[in-house]
Amino acid sequence: MGMNDLFDDARKLLEESADPLFFYHDDPDGLCAYLILKRYFKKGHGHMVKASPYLSADFLPRVEEHKSDLIVVLDIAHIEEDFIQQAKLPIIWIDHHDPNPKKGTIYINPKNYDQKDNKPASWLCHLLTNSDFWLGAVGSVSDWEIPEGIEKLEIATPPYTPSHLLFETQLGTLVKVLSFNLKGSHSDVKKSIASLEKINSPEEILSHSTKEGELLWKKYNKVNREYDAQLRLADSQRSSDPFIVYTYSEYHTSLTKDLANEMYARHPDRIILLGREKSGKVMFSLRGNKNLPDALAKALAGLDGKGGGHEHACGGWINAEDFPEMRKRLKENLS
Repeated sequence: MGMNDLFDDARKLLEESADPLFFYHDDPDGLCAYLILKRYFKKGHGHMVKASPYLSADFLPRVEEHKSDLIVVLDIAHIEEDFIQQAKLPIIWIDHHDPNPKKGTIYINPKNYDQKDNKPASWLCHLLTNSDFWLGAVGSVSDWEIPEGIEKLEIATPPYTPSHLLFETQLGTLVKVLSFNLKGSHSDVKKSIASLEKINSPEEILSHSTKEGELLWKKYNKVNREYDAQLRLADSQRSSDPFIVYTYSEYHTSLTKDLANEMYARHPDRIILLGREKSGKVMFSLRGNKNLPDALAKALAGLDGKGGGHEHACGGWINAEDFPEMRKRLKENLS
């Protein structure tokens, strides 16, 4: 079945659903994918999947809580069989990690047809709805992919490379605004997402010309001050070692993915490993211009942790006691 046929099937299910439940990854790509579908179909509830891209039976209470009739999974790399079997509902799964289709889902992943096709979930949702081009573009660039037609956005200026767009343009500022508004308490995040559902253009945020835009910008400024301080600390870890490793404590805001992306843009010839310690675990992000998933799988073998991702960007968690061993194995496999 081709992608257009899958889009048709997914669109039909969403149109007929009374109350879909959206599970989405806790990054700008996952968030933008959710926002595009929620704004277009104007129904349903969203639930962010934090820390690790695995949808397990632990999330079934959310399905029961909302009495949903359809599940939509966005930018999540793995769905466990127990979740599919026990949910007993139709599932639309839109993703762009290495193909991992499961029976009982409408699985939309461009890599099923071309391993080099890395269209992010947000762009796939834009194509499915033909709406919110700017959200599709913001989500795509956040995942280092340049979508077709990027030159139509005034907030994106040439050269149209991921590092330039992310760290030297207003589009990149929007990526940070969305990411930073996913930080903090559950109630604060809910307010931010509710505001994003009402935003009609990026200018509302960048010029904070509406109450929703002002709320989002205020949160961005607050988190950005801490981000800049952590970025300086991470950057200070540079040495002759091809690895840059930096960890920080749970008493700071979780900014690991954002920091890792900017550190990689600054030092594309290095391997970046950043982590945040919390409750005896290290939540980590790994960046580098090498095949990271294979090296990470070898580094995690036999240790208490999980991880995965894309060719040059991975993440996961590991028991804090095992972090030094994982780091050692990564250096052996990637140096």
